[in-house]
Amino acid sequence: MQPEVDANVWPRRLLIVGSILFLVGAALYLSNTDLMNDIIDPRKSAAHTLEDGGIHTLTLEEGCWVFSVLEENADVTMNISEINGSAVGKTLDQKCRADYAPQAIDGAVFVVLEKWDIDQKKEVLIEIDCEGDCAGKTVWLNENGAFISDFTQPIIVIMITICCFGSFLIPLGLVLMLVNRSKAQPVLLENQSPFTETDAVEMKSTDEIFAMIHGVMNDAENEVPPPFSGLTAPKEVPEKVQSGSGNIASSITPDNPASDDSWKKWDES
Repeated sequence: MQPEVDANVWPRRLLIVGSILFLVGAALYLSNTDLMNDIIDPRKSAAHTLEDGGIHTLTLEEGCWVFSVLEENADVTMNISEINGSAVGKTLDQKCRADYAPQAIDGAVFVVLEKWDIDQKKEVLIEIDCEGDCAGKTVWLNENGAFISDFTQPIIVIMITICCFGSFLIPLGLVLMLVNRSKAQPVLLENQSPFTETDAVEMKSTDEIFAMIHGVMNDAENEVPPPFSGLTAPKEVPEKVQSGSGNIASSITPDNPASDDSWKKWDES
């Protein structure tokens, strides 16, 4: 049998380092919660805020603009049109895809109304309508590029990198530990006998094995099932065996005749 291979310490080290990095990243996230909230909460990060519905005129920079409201104000509808000089131009209908998703750490839920793509800096007219009264209802405008720029601050990049790297090392260390443990199992050589010295001593000869089996079979045959197990077998009485001829000479002779007439009955028959 080959000696056990020394356990590789690197998988365990990777697991420990990954756990430490993940904990450090989590601590950095908790310490920068307010900074994260200022980026993702539209109430704090919005470039423009439109209140109480109505008509609003704004100048929007180039980019993908996200219009969002609180969930309870989801009945708000809006249109955006381009302004050419003093006249209102065509209605903008070019949508876009944005990475920004409004969220908040205080549990507030937001709904995205529309995402408009502004191909260049321009002045626009925004019309906001509500099913009921628009008083107290607010629409926030966030530009997707500004969100990405805020999210790439050094502290946030470091925090995300540490968390992701730790999350990668933890399962990697576990997998390597399992692989290393399987390789450390003892392996039998091809030319090595699977029997040890103790097995060789305990091995019995063919005669001993036959005697063991024969004895077990005899014991099984002699077993008497209940309710006859308590009875004693009757003893056999040996018959007497005579030697020589089976014909015995009669004691009746002419000089010693029979005392009865039985011989006459035999002769008559």
